[in-house]
Amino acid sequence: MTSTLDAVAEPEGVLVVWEGGEDVLWLEDADPASVRFERCAPEVDSLRRKLALHHPRWLVIGRGVEENAAVALVTIAWQMYPDLELAMLGPRGDVRRCERWLRRGCHVYLPDTMPFAAVARALDCASAVDAVLVDRSFYLEGARSRHIGTAPSLTARQREVLNLIDRHLTNGEIADALHVSENTIEFHVRRLLDKLGARNRMQAVRRACDLGLI
Repeated sequence: MTSTLDAVAEPEGVLVVWEGGEDVLWLEDADPASVRFERCAPEVDSLRRKLALHHPRWLVIGRGVEENAAVALVTIAWQMYPDLELAMLGPRGDVRRCERWLRRGCHVYLPDTMPFAAVARALDCASAVDAVLVDRSFYLEGARSRHIGTAPSLTARQREVLNLIDRHLTNGEIADALHVSENTIEFHVRRLLDKLGARNRMQAVRRACDLGLI
């Protein structure tokens, strides 16, 4: 069963866990004026089968999905597609949940009362500017400071590598610039990701900027 959703600027694959008995909406590539979507249950096996057929750009977890189930769904999705971007919808005022999911790598966090057409536009905006997008109802200064936390201690070499990552150099280019092996740079990158709690280089740079490390 398919439906249409208007006002999506650049429709791409989006997998959405949503409210109701069948809680997953799949947005497929479609005409720029609309997007088709179909539903399936918010269960790991159902999600795995769906992801085996499509490589979505976004996984969106909406209301009506228990926290443990959401964690399981996100875990399997990232195992299959590490570059998959995550958006969460949550109750207004639940800043702690917002913070938890931001720490886990969520890219967009919005109120669970937001119409899906507006959610789709938010995803498009977040992709266009490559930024973390949080609805202002969650973006309290106290919550922000708790989310950012304390900057980890980095070695001089790790700082050098981090700054070169920020300049969009590859591991090989960084190795050449620092006159070391590429394996050595890969080791430093892994340590940076671990210390910054990041899933990839781009997220590491964003978190380092938030923490004032670069």
